[in-house]
Amino acid sequence: MSRGRAPIENRSGKTDVAHTGKLLRALIRSGKSFSGRERHCCFLNTGTAPFANVSAISGLDLPDDGRAIAQVDWDFDGDLDYWIVNRSGPQLRFMRNSLKNSNDFLSIQLKGNTSNRDAIGARVTVHLGDRVLLRSLRAGDGYLSQSSKWLHFGLGEDAQIEAVRVRWPDLTSEEVTHLEPGRRYTIVQGEGRAHVWNKTARTTNAQPLDASRSDPNRIVITSPRRMPRLEYESLAGDVVSEFEPNQRARPLLLSLWASWCQPCVEELGELTDCRDQLRRAGLDVLALNVDRISGQGEGQPQDSGKTVLRRLDFPFRSATATVKLLDQLQTVHDSLFDLHETLPLPCSFLVDTSNRLAVLYKGRVDAQELCGDVEQLGIQGRQRRDIASPLSGRWASPVRRERLMMFALKMLENAWLEETLSYIDQQREALAADPEYHVLLFNLGQEFTRRGNHARAMHFYQQALERKPDLGPAHYNLGVTLALAERLEDAAAHFQSAVDAEPNAIGNHISLATTLVRLGRLSDASGSLQTALQLHPENSELLYERGVVLVLRGKFNEGLQHYRQAITGNPSEFSKSIRFDRFGRSVSYLTQALEKRGDAGIASARVVRRRMEEFSREHGLGPLND
Repeated sequence: MSRGRAPIENRSGKTDVAHTGKLLRALIRSGKSFSGRERHCCFLNTGTAPFANVSAISGLDLPDDGRAIAQVDWDFDGDLDYWIVNRSGPQLRFMRNSLKNSNDFLSIQLKGNTSNRDAIGARVTVHLGDRVLLRSLRAGDGYLSQSSKWLHFGLGEDAQIEAVRVRWPDLTSEEVTHLEPGRRYTIVQGEGRAHVWNKTARTTNAQPLDASRSDPNRIVITSPRRMPRLEYESLAGDVVSEFEPNQRARPLLLSLWASWCQPCVEELGELTDCRDQLRRAGLDVLALNVDRISGQGEGQPQDSGKTVLRRLDFPFRSATATVKLLDQLQTVHDSLFDLHETLPLPCSFLVDTSNRLAVLYKGRVDAQELCGDVEQLGIQGRQRRDIASPLSGRWASPVRRERLMMFALKMLENAWLEETLSYIDQQREALAADPEYHVLLFNLGQEFTRRGNHARAMHFYQQALERKPDLGPAHYNLGVTLALAERLEDAAAHFQSAVDAEPNAIGNHISLATTLVRLGRLSDASGSLQTALQLHPENSELLYERGVVLVLRGKFNEGLQHYRQAITGNPSEFSKSIRFDRFGRSVSYLTQALEKRGDAGIASARVVRRRMEEFSREHGLGPLND
């Protein structure tokens, strides 16, 4: 019998498409690029010669993973501006066209009457003497994007508009005259004239990025993340725990460093020089050395880290990092950021008195900036989000709540069971508010099942079902656990619930039938498998299992026919000796029962054995073992 299923994810089912999406997310999160780092391109229509590549001088040759571009005269100054959407950050760029020139333009908005209201599909031609300009109105003109439905025509200098002709989507046409360059007009289908559209030029309020607010090495966490319990080694070799459930008296800067890393040593030197200032700010410091793990300090004395600390007269706590601690800190990082970059050296974590990560420093920490960050630890919500952003402006959405469950699931995926349980105890109320909390409870049960602790596993499966009564995998795994404990009636009930929740899951039907056989309920087992076969009539596993049950019920010919169909459908699996031996044991059980019925039963048993021997020779299955 199966020992249970693999941990479920926070979505239903796994398909090839979902698996592919997971691989693509992993690709992007590792820093790879869909576009191969290819820069955006911009080509200029020169009128007669081939297009000219003006990518560099246009300012549009960005290295972003671009997805969509929309054109619109956003500031109503007569030229087109661009909105660009990227997969990578920044995910939205506004590119304002600030090119100064004396060219004219014409902008037209269409409104349909007998055709569709937006006039999608209309074609407009602007006649300029010997030149004709053509535009078509589309509902979309790029990947998941649509430009403005204002049709924009660049006229050049000293243009004279002779006429504008519109062919509407219903194939009717009309001509409009007396239009002037440099104006915006609305043309309504059937009116035969254009209406001047006046709009006061709007400002974008777009300002260049303030470089002083943009430090890629310093990341303020908008919603500070609770740190898991970490263990490291003291310089004496003892195991020490950090971030226990109780509150801290003072905030902590946890710094990763190596003796061979010059910026690391310089950072420790600056922290040493600013010891009084840091203590006045109420900050503790813990420096964790990674020399033993990094592998880049080969050839240096084993106590190089201690030598550096003595030379600096480092005044704060120091210890040695473990591989597990670095993996946990990497997981904290990856749960916060979509780009899963390896933590650099030096790397520091500013943790508040509630053991929550508030600021991450990827590189040297500036002591003055650090003290400022400590002062701002009490700022939360929208104000903290404003501090975290390098841009000023208006927010279109409320502060996003952090999803702690995803971090807990990631810890559990790494088999950090004790740390996961401790994290859940600390964050139970917030985790319980997650609509998919049952996923975490189920996966905890699965981890205990894997470790052979069936009592704890059962506890978490039951909790998951309290949250989501129709969670099929939890019913299934609880059924397996109960069957192992010989609580067969309870196991059968949960397997039945698993069948009801996921009728297409073949394993649910087979486990239910197997348990019913152990309970002596052969008719119920056969009926359950027959129901499954109605959904999957050619499934070899179901055919085989029902064949075994039919033989146990005394229906040898029908059972043998099911086994024959199973072998035909999957000969490599159902020709195995283990399959034949199990079927043979059911036949032996039948013949022994027949022989107890006297001479007629003995004769029937001989017929059964002869037919089994013929079947065995036909399929090359070997001798039948009684």
